[in-house]
Amino acid sequence: MPIPASAVAHERWDYVALGHYHVYCKVGPNAYYSGSLDYTSTNAWGELAEEKAARLPGKGMIERDLSTGKQTFHPLAVSRKIVDLPPINARGMSAVDLDAGIAASVGKCPDGIDGKVVRLVVKDVPRHVAREIDHQKLREYQRQALHFVLDTRRPDVVRPSTAASGAPGRRPSLSDTLREALRSRVLTSDIDRDRLVELGAHYLREAAHQMASRGIGESEDA
Repeated sequence: MPIPASAVAHERWDYVALGHYHVYCKVGPNAYYSGSLDYTSTNAWGELAEEKAARLPGKGMIERDLSTGKQTFHPLAVSRKIVDLPPINARGMSAVDLDAGIAASVGKCPDGIDGKVVRLVVKDVPRHVAREIDHQKLREYQRQALHFVLDTRRPDVVRPSTAASGAPGRRPSLSDTLREALRSRVLTSDIDRDRLVELGAHYLREAAHQMASRGIGESEDA
């Protein structure tokens, strides 16, 4: 149940020590969350992000002089190192490309991943690419680290919008569908996506022209 800060951070109290929230935080001149002494919650990654945003050194404890109001935050060494590696955007990557990206990210971890709790988020990775990555290598990372999490996240589904065409309810044309499919298709790293889309549209126009000349279809959008 949310409680207004004004209800607890009041001058009639010498000091208000708040608990449950795991990140050191000032609520009022005399009211603080001390945070937890270690990373013990199910969202250690969120705590890391909050601490970084607040420029905190990490976990610790509060020393408060109730007579003078002087307060000192004492950072404490954690029992295990928590590392959130920079995320990878895998859009357009093959499984081989992604394997190389994962290896490069792990290799840049300061002092290595041995004995640490490590997470690596991979965004925009289709399910079939996630299945084809080198899982034997992942098991090696898991043996090295105390805990290694590869958090793969599938691409958001983007459907063609009919609002921009000014024709509500109009079905997307064949050319629209082709462009969307080629934009989201996983490619090897040496293929120019824009050139591929352009070439696909060219072939579609050629096919439509051939069909029209034979009286088979009216246009590519028919």
